[in-house]
Amino acid sequence: MTQRKVIYLTKEEIARVRELEFSESQAYLDPIRDVFLFCCFSGLRHSDVNNLRRTFIVNALSLGITPNIVMKWTGHSDYKAMKPYIDIVDSIKASSMTKFDGLI
Repeated sequence: MTQRKVIYLTKEEIARVRELEFSESQAYLDPIRDVFLFCCFSGLRHSDVNNLRRTFIVNALSLGITPNIVMKWTGHSDYKAMKPYIDIVDSIKASSMTKFDGLI
């Protein structure tokens, strides 16, 4: 059996990544660096972090925050992209309304 090589960053390498400052034209790399560091410190894979972004949206909409506000927070540019999340929340609301059925 071949042993796989473990690739990791040392404490010093993580510090260098954390201290990276990008030029104004590379400012789009700031959130990428931050997510990478979050993954390093939390143990989450990038795909897991991405799924956090969806949990936040559904919870925000469930709390009654309007889709337009959530779109501004998350960077969604059109309503079509928010529609699947809105549908989930609408489904949750509809199933919650059935709790009143027992009163009749």
